[in-house]
Amino acid sequence: MSVASGADVQNDIGIMADSSKTSTRSCEPSHSSWEDMDNVPGSKDSSPQPDLSPKKLESENNLGGPTFFPPLYQQRYCFIQQTLKEKKCKHVVDLGSAECTIIRWMVDVPSLEKIQLVDLDRQTLETNKWRIKPWTFDYLQKRERPLEVEILCGSATRPDSRLRGCDVVTMVEFIEHLVDLDLKDVIFAVFATLRPKIVVMTTPNYEFNHLFPGPIRFRHWDHKFEWTRPQFESWCKEICERYDYQVEFSGIGSPPDTEMHCGYCSQAGVFTRNLISDESQKDLTSDYERIAESIFPHKDKDELDPDTRFGYELQYSINILSRDPALMSDNGDIHIPLNNLFNFKKVASHCQNNIQSLRMYLEKNGYSVQADCVVIPDPEDNPQEESLEDYGGIEDIC
Repeated sequence: MSVASGADVQNDIGIMADSSKTSTRSCEPSHSSWEDMDNVPGSKDSSPQPDLSPKKLESENNLGGPTFFPPLYQQRYCFIQQTLKEKKCKHVVDLGSAECTIIRWMVDVPSLEKIQLVDLDRQTLETNKWRIKPWTFDYLQKRERPLEVEILCGSATRPDSRLRGCDVVTMVEFIEHLVDLDLKDVIFAVFATLRPKIVVMTTPNYEFNHLFPGPIRFRHWDHKFEWTRPQFESWCKEICERYDYQVEFSGIGSPPDTEMHCGYCSQAGVFTRNLISDESQKDLTSDYERIAESIFPHKDKDELDPDTRFGYELQYSINILSRDPALMSDNGDIHIPLNNLFNFKKVASHCQNNIQSLRMYLEKNGYSVQADCVVIPDPEDNPQEESLEDYGGIEDIC
């Protein structure tokens, strides 16, 4: 499989690809068939027919060979989170957000006041817009600063005026999905038009790929290129020279001890603008469509009244208990004995350990109560249910 040479990378900010094609994650929706990929350099191999489902989240653990725990996508998000914390960023724009799963890592950055998630795939954004809603936990443990989260549908090649003033742009495993022309346009949009103080991008390290079984190939059917470390570093340095930035290189996903020469599975570049006062943000459009927005609770707001706060405490307790597989019935519904809820001190205190009082509150607020149990519908039928398990994972790895 061929990849662009270092000299090719230095010739321009683009890549060696067929620029007559477009990426499904950037400019206009692609109408080309899978067979059309034969014309893209490096795309010919004997890999199986790809999964063309809307699900875009890529996992190296599915490729065989080295596995990562936590999964590599979580480690990438943790890397982004730590960078945002270190830089004390206030306004972040994430390009190529797809399922918006990065949001739970970003809302844990105390300094952030605005998060904008951008992708061209409207269907995927609509399906996953529930992810930006505050969780019960967010009402119980309020942020110090206000936070606005927004999902925008539009092209990364034509930045919208609503992105004005961002101090950081993130691109997580995004650039390799872009063909040459789109990549050039995105780089110009970010570094010349938006000109944030910080830009963070990650992309696969092609040198790592021989550790996966089978012929050496790209990791995902939609990748237009994958670069070695010298190629990526040369390309990044060209960006710095052209747009007056500095870059530091890092990586995510350590190789086996015997393969340290391969480098990390994903390579990362953190760009910092040299001219802090140079905030040239012209030629912005108003083409983006707002898919959803959320305002997160924070401590400057009035405190919740006792009854509302108890409602959140109760929901939080139910969410935790509903994770017990022993409480699942044959039809998938969760049956939580009311007595179990009294194991939570705030629930027991509010209801004075009175089951009838708890039952009345639950029924009044729309819960189903059967035979001294609160019944929670099958979680598989409620994909928007927040995942305490996922949230715990964030704290574990970051």
